[in-house]
Amino acid sequence: MTLFAQRLSLAPRLAARGLAPRLAARGFRATAKASADSSNIVSELIYSADSSTAITHHYHTLTMGLVGLVPVSLALSPSAVNMPVDLALGLGIPLYAHISAHILVTDYAPLLLGEWSGNLGKKKWLTNGLRGAILMTTVVSTLGLLKLNLAGPGLTETVKGLWREKPTPAIPRASHTK
Repeated sequence: MTLFAQRLSLAPRLAARGLAPRLAARGFRATAKASADSSNIVSELIYSADSSTAITHHYHTLTMGLVGLVPVSLALSPSAVNMPVDLALGLGIPLYAHISAHILVTDYAPLLLGEWSGNLGKKKWLTNGLRGAILMTTVVSTLGLLKLNLAGPGLTETVKGLWREKPTPAIPRASHTK
């Protein structure tokens, strides 16, 4: 019998006598589980995307999704099958950048605007202003990518076009007739 099994078999007998040692259960998380309230998640995503465990979990899932979608989009393009992939990338990339930018504001605004500025980086009005600018940037980039995907050639074809050789215009020959 292993030492662990011996301790487990002794625990009920000691507990009956009131002499049980405290067996602490260790968990992975130091905080409570994230709630599944969707309105709470949406407001946290807009105002403080880096302070929620649920959003951090979705952020890591989004990272893996983007890592998988980029090669798929390159392989499928140009075809009609690629449109849903382009739409997913057009929504996922700005969302990923939104959450990342919130993390940057939280981590680096106090460092960059630190002691020399009178702790300007820790002022609530400044961080709220930066977070508002992040939100506006996310909205504009999402709408721009949506327009590119629905009315233009699509995100993947636009990126692939950066490496395509541009056609050289034919030089017209001068005629020597008088």
